[in-house]
Amino acid sequence: MSDVTRPSPDDPTAVERLREEVTRLRLQLEDEVRTRRVVVVDGTGAGRIRLTAETGAGCRVTLLDPDGFERLVLEGDTTHGGLRIAGRSDGDGPSRVDVFALDPEDDQGTYVGVELVDAGTSVAGFTVVESLDPRTWVVHP
Repeated sequence: MSDVTRPSPDDPTAVERLREEVTRLRLQLEDEVRTRRVVVVDGTGAGRIRLTAETGAGCRVTLLDPDGFERLVLEGDTTHGGLRIAGRSDGDGPSRVDVFALDPEDDQGTYVGVELVDAGTSVAGFTVVESLDPRTWVVHP
């Protein structure tokens, strides 16, 4: 059985036919690749950017440090959007800031806010439900 994708030294037009096929495939894709998950790696092979899109689960872009620490996460689905920026901490979890927006639920307005998380524990926030007074909160030790 022969490999029809391998140019034959006996067929001088084989390479040109392969070039034409690659060109046809490029035009067919029109600069678009369709997939549900992409991982972009750095020069050492470490995953640095994850892009995911799942039916019913929304979309997510994650920027990672070389050791896999999630430094920045941008996500959204049909009901909410959020951005999380994290820094390493000496505690059990990362310290981070979360910015979020949730669509109206149960005849409430849109809910938006910022939350501060210290070593995995939520400690402060600023939130507002559409058309209501904003709310600031702080957890006192």
